[in-house]
Amino acid sequence: MKITTVDTHTEGQATRIVVSGVDELAGDNMKARCGDFRDRYDHLRQALLAEPRGHAGMYGCVLVEPCRPEADFGAVFMHNGGYMDVSGQASIGVITALIETGIIEPEGDSARVMLDTPAGVVGVEATLVDGRAESVRFHTVPAWVGLQGASLQVPGHGEVIVDVAYGGNLFVSAWAEHLELELTPGNMAAVTDAAMAVWRAAADKLVVRSPETGDRCDIAAVSILDAPRHEQPALRHVQVYGPGLFGRSPGGTGAAARMAVMFARGEILAGDELVVESVITDGTFRAQVIGQERAGTKNAMVTEITGRAFVTGIHDFVFNDTDPLDGGFLIGATD
Repeated sequence: MKITTVDTHTEGQATRIVVSGVDELAGDNMKARCGDFRDRYDHLRQALLAEPRGHAGMYGCVLVEPCRPEADFGAVFMHNGGYMDVSGQASIGVITALIETGIIEPEGDSARVMLDTPAGVVGVEATLVDGRAESVRFHTVPAWVGLQGASLQVPGHGEVIVDVAYGGNLFVSAWAEHLELELTPGNMAAVTDAAMAVWRAAADKLVVRSPETGDRCDIAAVSILDAPRHEQPALRHVQVYGPGLFGRSPGGTGAAARMAVMFARGEILAGDELVVESVITDGTFRAQVIGQERAGTKNAMVTEITGRAFVTGIHDFVFNDTDPLDGGFLIGATD
């Protein structure tokens, strides 16, 4: 079996994009196709993203045929802890990879791709300089607030006040100072441990339902917030999506979710440009609220996240069932 990928990084976040080698997925929508990939190819997710081919921080995206006619590609987003419905930073990497490998042809100095995802169709636009994607704009699905100022009893940390919001995935956010944490790259073991404690407490107590279907929403990640280094309005946070697993980029859908909370509180207004800071690298995104609409029973907002990505390699991965480590392994992540 051979899988071809294009690897990128978005402000430090590595994304491995599968462009060939996966059979057609079953299902008439992308949630179903993601489920089919999980059922039939979850071993491939582990083998591609974990060591020895990847590492604990590796992200992934599998490009498939879309279900919706307005979309150009279907996208299954994944990481070493499982799957996400949509990813802003990975989408920025996807269009960069498609342009710079010639899979899509730009129109003049710009290119646009519509991605069919389990969260809905999202638009990604790139501005080109000398044929390369200099910057990319990702338009989020409608973001909304689930809970504000909810109180949790978190073992080892006492009472912690959290917000829960949706930006394409459901995020629980808490402040580093309330958890008595120093939010630095060298302290990420403690940060991820605390975030997972918040996650477990929130999963046991807090219920957030989709305003469109009424179904309970599962937590996709925990965002740990800290005071930004840029002048306000700004946002500094890191997303933890599993034990020992955290994002390196400033975060796309996590930023959209947090901006929904900030917008509801009047901390930002439509059109305000927000600097979104990574905790791990010096990279930043630019973000702003570009519209408001209804998402079922809730008021929601659409954000535009602007960032950049770089192609780091093109790989043909082979698999050998006689290799005892063919399925991959993880260092730095625990159950």
